Amino acid sequence: MGRLPSYPPFVSAICALIGERLSAEAVPPAVLEAVEKTSRALRDRVLKSHEEAFNAARNALIDRLVFADVDSVVADSILADLTGLEGDRGVATNMKVKPPYRDSAPFVRYVAAARKAHNAVMLAKNAFVRSNLRLVVAIARRFARSSIPLQDLIQDGNMGLMKAVDRFDPTRGCRFATYAAWWIRYAITRAIVDTDRSVRLPLHMIDACKKVNRARREYEVMYGRTPTDEELSSATGISMERIQRMSWSLIDQPLSLSLPATRDGESSLADTLVDASQATPYELMDSALLQDALLEVFDKLSPMEADILRKRVGLDGEPELTLKEIGANYSLSRERIRQLQSRRCASSARSSSAASSCNSSSDEPDHEPVAPPRGARLAALVARRCARVSPSSSRDANRRCAGIGDVKQVASSRERAHRCDRRASRDVRRARRTSPRRAITERRGRPRRRRRRRTTGRPQGRS
Repeated sequence: MGRLPSYPPFVSAICALIGERLSAEAVPPAVLEAVEKTSRALRDRVLKSHEEAFNAARNALIDRLVFADVDSVVADSILADLTGLEGDRGVATNMKVKPPYRDSAPFVRYVAAARKAHNAVMLAKNAFVRSNLRLVVAIARRFARSSIPLQDLIQDGNMGLMKAVDRFDPTRGCRFATYAAWWIRYAITRAIVDTDRSVRLPLHMIDACKKVNRARREYEVMYGRTPTDEELSSATGISMERIQRMSWSLIDQPLSLSLPATRDGESSLADTLVDASQATPYELMDSALLQDALLEVFDKLSPMEADILRKRVGLDGEPELTLKEIGANYSLSRERIRQLQSRRCASSARSSSAASSCNSSSDEPDHEPVAPPRGARLAALVARRCARVSPSSSRDANRRCAGIGDVKQVASSRERAHRCDRRASRDVRRARRTSPRRAITERRGRPRRRRRRRTTGRPQGRS
């Protein structure tokens, strides 16, 4: 990292990338501004004083980066950009910098020096790691009884050792072996946690499970019984909701779906699971009945009305259309389509209610209920005619027609059908007598009274 911010034309781009990747606490903006200012002064005029100021600002930045970029993420990114600019002029880079001139000698020397310094650092790290490999083996042997082989434990420990080499700070007065042992142990335990169980659990969940199991064993030894969730919560400080959620996580080995579900072993636990993608028999039956009911309703409508309802509701796998879109297909207005839709829906509902009221079964099992189609048609006619008079009279007519089938009589169903027809005919005649069209016709037949024209003011005499 010491050679990277030493090329003045690229100092501004390198400082900008460092400011984006690292926090302001790790690398203060004042340090970056000092490096940029001294680099501009050195580019304007090469003087010994300018060079000394630039080297001092650069060294201050390097001292900050040693502890801020411990994993060498920013340094590796900058070195990759420099290598790409040296080999290919059209390569995409993380730094916002203008490519140097072709075969620029200062830039080539700068990249070579940066690469040499990086290789020296990597060689020193590798030597440090090789010198402490036996420490990894000694720590990995402590976990030899786990489900992971010893060779895999050593490999995971080596990864922890490389992390310790990157993050070691000799100025703190601590031995490297003492510091690296924590990283090696952490890497090995993390690998065991991730691969030991059939179903992987996060590390914080495993720690909570161990804490709950330890508290449960201590409670059983002390009181001789299994503790409740409330007692475990008070002993461990974990909420009852979390203990209930991780009840299955407390099992050391989960159940396998290949286990036999019965004693004879003919079926497994996987055969008892319900497929959520398949519909139940009740859902299939409801779907079939609904399909039959829709077909029966659409058969009673005209092709245009049936098509309007299908497009409005979105049947047959088609998307729902608005009233305006349906009206554009038939060259009708939006209000007209709405009237057709509401009229057909209301008439279908009234006809179905009238038919169901007239088809109500009798309490006597000796007589079969016979559906009176004529009575149903008359009931629908009464409902439509009365709807033109007033809403209250329409509701009364529907209530009277629906009440016919509710009267419990000992007569046969045929007699009840005739009675329904007579009642409907009487309602039709009554509706005709009280209809507003008849009142208008009678009013037109009367002679009009001539109104006297009033004159305002005093009549003027002849001049």
